[in-house]
Amino acid sequence: MTTSLPSLILLKGIQPPELFSGKDEQDPITWLLDMDQMFDAAGTKPDERRRILPMYLNGNGKKWYRNGIYDSNYDAFKQKLIDAFTTSSQQLKISSKLMNRHQGLNESVPSYYYDVLSLCTRFNPEMTEKEKVLHLLRGLKPSLLQAVLMFDPSTCDNLLEQAKRAEAATSLAQLSTITTTTTVETDDTTAAIRRASNSPNSGISHPQQPKWDTQDYRRSEPTYYGGSLPNGHNHNVIIAIILQIIIKTIRNHVVQLSDQRHHRSNVTIVVELAIIHINVQVI
Repeated sequence: MTTSLPSLILLKGIQPPELFSGKDEQDPITWLLDMDQMFDAAGTKPDERRRILPMYLNGNGKKWYRNGIYDSNYDAFKQKLIDAFTTSSQQLKISSKLMNRHQGLNESVPSYYYDVLSLCTRFNPEMTEKEKVLHLLRGLKPSLLQAVLMFDPSTCDNLLEQAKRAEAATSLAQLSTITTTTTVETDDTTAAIRRASNSPNSGISHPQQPKWDTQDYRRSEPTYYGGSLPNGHNHNVIIAIILQIIIKTIRNHVVQLSDQRHHRSNVTIVVELAIIHINVQVI
């Protein structure tokens, strides 16, 4: 006994698409893709799809169906529906989106890849694999495009694989650069502190070993010669140097993050204010 499509939808919990009414905001290609997805989930055969599809037409879509004679072939019927309800303005909008689609600065390769393929299908369901590859390459990030072109991908799947590898390599290179920069800045901080401590002009004197006054052995306190203990001003000099280096490190990292996002974030503004405050305190 064959189970009807409505029964299968209820049993499997499949959410049916909205009825197609032929309004301007409804894209017939996208709607048919949703219908085929539902048919696939319910295991509906092509000849059954042709009989069932008109049940999901409404408004102008239903009027169109009732006033025409259509082939029993499912694919031919779908193409007739697409031709009838795809307007020139819709085609222009989709074409413009496809031609101007570029991968965002922080957009992943899969996000860009599947969105372009969706636009290709909406613009031309019969678009060839070669045409899709050209559309994908045109909007790919310049930093990834060169690496992908080296392999001359002939299919969309191959292009996706190479683009993901290039993206992973770029991410690792950026991480390595950040780690190296942090290490160098730490070494610079240590070297600056050592130079400040060893400089003869720093005003910091190192205490020498105490020399006892042998002539007056009855004194209860030792007498020191040739040296003095560091005072508070000398400590302030070291602290000022450390703060200046820390400020430089923070500012460099914040600028790098801001450049990647092409705008000054709230974090950047807060850090700049903190830096100004620290400079005032040090001065």
